[in-house]
Amino acid sequence: MRKSIAWAVARMMVAIGLFACGGGGGGSNSGPAPANFTALTGTMNTGRAGHTATLLPNGIILIAGGAANDNSNVSFTSAELYDPATNTWSATGSMATARAWHTAILLANGKVLVAGGIDNDNSISSCELYDPAAGAWSATGPLNTGRNGAADMVLLSNGRILIAGGHGGVAPNYTLTSAELYDPVAGIWTATGSMSTMRRNNTMTLLQNGMVLVTGGTIKYTTTVHASSELYNPTTGSWSATGPMTSPRMIHTATLLPNGTVLVAAGSSTTSFNSLTTAELYNPVTGIWTATGSMTTTGAGGSAILLPNGNVLVAGGWNGTSALSNAELYSPLTAAWSNAGTMTTGRIHADAIQLSNGNILIMAGIYNMNGDPLTSAELYTP
Repeated sequence: MRKSIAWAVARMMVAIGLFACGGGGGGSNSGPAPANFTALTGTMNTGRAGHTATLLPNGIILIAGGAANDNSNVSFTSAELYDPATNTWSATGSMATARAWHTAILLANGKVLVAGGIDNDNSISSCELYDPAAGAWSATGPLNTGRNGAADMVLLSNGRILIAGGHGGVAPNYTLTSAELYDPVAGIWTATGSMSTMRRNNTMTLLQNGMVLVTGGTIKYTTTVHASSELYNPTTGSWSATGPMTSPRMIHTATLLPNGTVLVAAGSSTTSFNSLTTAELYNPVTGIWTATGSMTTTGAGGSAILLPNGNVLVAGGWNGTSALSNAELYSPLTAAWSNAGTMTTGRIHADAIQLSNGNILIMAGIYNMNGDPLTSAELYTP
């Protein structure tokens, strides 16, 4: 199954005293469902699972790669663009290498770096750059280790890009501890310190102090799900243990809150994909996790995004039998969840991106456990 997607768009529109949201208590508040979701008529040209979605500086969204479904071993080279102003999708230049379950990140120069992935059951080391001005891709330095299913890359304060974990090598693609750094100026990857634990389906979050927090995950071909967390120090290039989560989790969400804490929510505590509704907060000063209010319905594979008002929207996921259309809001002020309405379509691993007007675009994802992808999109109005 696809890795958890946690795109935290950190816009600090509210000033909350550090750790004011605290932990514990705060149960869920269902309330009447607001009608905040609107279906869009424009649909993707190609149904994709395991693709990437990146917001470009011009407000257009780049979709790259993927596969015909979650279980396919044949990947795509194609890419397409979504224009929110016209609600239309259009093809753009194709990558040189077919890839799914890769990672993508916007660089400071406006280009998009795509790294790794898998095709025909083989992990990929090649990387490519997308130039929005030319609508074309070009090669850049390859990873030292081919990897797929790694958590989203992180842009460090020194301008370098961190990637860690995932699977490496040819089938059966063993889970990795290794990490690498990309230099956008030189266009090359160099090895950096390795994590102490092999991880896939984990999360990776850049903290306000410049450290990177990695949480949970699992090891392929085992029943192990981690509660452990690690911190990457860009200054020393090394990892260190920090407090474990209160519950093992994989395919969960992780969102950096405006007060500097990290909200981790939902996911699964077993490799047989049970559905968690619990949530917890990480305090980067003490390195300790504390429980916070639990959700009502959202489970594994939901999509989380920070809203301009400081609340966190979590939408969709899987309850163990079907794709969910439910959405909930977490308030750091009350440490509680409330009903955010219902999506027009149940989605697992959907892409959630904040547009320039403050609305949230929720698109694609899969709608069943066969991994069949959706091409539809909808808007959430905060």
